[in-house]
Amino acid sequence: IVYELQKLGFYNVFTQAEFPLDKAKNVIYARIVRNISAVPFYQYNYQLIDQVNKPCYFLGGQFYCSQTPTDYYAINGFSEQILMSANS
Repeated sequence: IVYELQKLGFYNVFTQAEFPLDKAKNVIYARIVRNISAVPFYQYNYQLIDQVNKPCYFLGGQFYCSQTPTDYYAINGFSEQILMSANS
């Protein structure tokens, strides 16, 4: 904070430990508050089932097969995890 104030043009900036208050002519008190907010990070886990090359797949304890291969992917074992990170 001291360095940031000095960059703004306040050249005689001291902490209370560096300059005793009884010797100061003008005193400005500043209270520093840190704002912490939680930021969610989402992580998705899944397995793609390639139905073009493998027309049969195992899902939910059963085998599923298609007579003709399809041109889309199915998802198996989908799970989501949310991690919280504290930013200030």
